[in-house]
Amino acid sequence: MALFKDEAEVYRYLAQIFRVAMDDPALAAKVKGTGLIVRIDYTDPASTIGVAFDTGELYLGTAQLPAGFAPNMELRMSADDGHRFWLGTLNMTAAMAKGKVRLKGSVPKMLKLMPLAKPLRASYEKILADAGRADLLNA
Repeated sequence: MALFKDEAEVYRYLAQIFRVAMDDPALAAKVKGTGLIVRIDYTDPASTIGVAFDTGELYLGTAQLPAGFAPNMELRMSADDGHRFWLGTLNMTAAMAKGKVRLKGSVPKMLKLMPLAKPLRASYEKILADAGRADLLNA
């Protein structure tokens, strides 16, 4: 059974971490100049998050993606694996090798950005704790 009951929960928790990242001046400075535009398609439940790091735009769901949204990196994985990544329990490289995570775009660029995710893990845990979601923290 999936950890998130519906796409609204995916957006509430998994998308919020991108807002935290873009609101953090130190992290935003590191990704702003990359030109990185990411689309993440989650399964179980089906949901899509689009992030344009240069402009700080965050799109929730395919209906919100603007015409001309052209990601230069696309990821596809289960929402559970997205959750595990932010908790630090999913090794992204191993997950890609096993086909659990599919990437369209530059693998070296994505791997170069992976260290930026590390400081966000505590923020993700705080998001879940503040929401009273011990079930997700312990999943």
